[in-house]
This record gives sequence, structure tokens and C-alpha cells, in this order.
Amino acid sequence: MSDSIASAIIGLVGAVVGGGISALTNYLISKNTLNQYKQEKSWEVRREAYSTIINGLTLAKNQALNILEGYDPHPDDWCASDRYHEIKGKMFENLKISYNAFQKNRLFLSNDFIKKYEAMRDKMNDDTNSFPPEIDENVSNTLQEKVPLLEALAQAGIQ
Repeated sequence: MSDSIASAIIGLVGAVVGGGISALTNYLISKNTLNQYKQEKSWEVRREAYSTIINGLTLAKNQALNILEGYDPHPDDWCASDRYHEIKGKMFENLKISYNAFQKNRLFLSNDFIKKYEAMRDKMNDDTNSFPPEIDENVSNTLQEKVPLLEALAQAGIQ
């Protein structure tokens, strides 16, 4: 009888230990899977944020060049034209899309990117005493200079 009790106890202990090991293994696997999911999701959010920001800035940069090109040969006529206001409206719309994506995803962006983006916006807005074409030159020159730098930082942020 003592052999059968000992066998039962050994079997019970084996089952409990085996179940415990199995539960621990499942827990560790699920925790690792969750961490991988979080990392992948974070990467996707960063990629989408950087893509939206850079796309908006690139479109605005091209539109700013189009605005400057329109000043030749008659600057006054250009500023009063419907085409000027149409292009400028599209440029501001793309800048707004970029800014909204920047604000919405700020926590996912690198500190360097945030600093450079804010410095770019400050430089573009530093024309309170200017008039066209100086305002448009400032915006265009700032975008031409800063967008490639921001794009490089964005690429580094998603790799």
C-alpha cells in the first residue's frame, strides 16, 4: 500500500511540476509575443507619422518654389492672381497636414526631429515685418534648406 501511495504522490508531483513548467513557458512566450507586437506597432506609428510629415513638407516645398517662379516678370500681377492664391492655399494646406501629424505623433518622434521641425516653423514664421515676395522667399528658402535634413532624420528614426 505504501508503494501505491508513493507512486500516486510521485505522479501528482510530476503533474503539478509539469503543469507549472508548461504555464511558465506559455506565460514567457505570450509576454515575448506581446513585446514584439508593441515594438512593431510603435514602428508602424513612427513610420506613418514621419511619412505624413515629410510628404506634406515636400509638397509644400515644391509649391513654394512654384510661387517664387511666378514672380517673374510681373510680381504685382502675380500676387493678385488667382493662381498665386491657389498655389499658396495648397501650400498652407500641406503645411497644416504636416503640422497636424507632427502634433498628433509627437511622442513617437525623435528629439532631434522635434527640435529641427520647430526651428523650421519658427524660421518660416519670422517674417512679421515682411511683404511678398520676401515672405514667400523666406518660406521657400527655409523649406528648401530644412526638408532634406528632416527627411534624413525621419529615415534614421524608422530604421
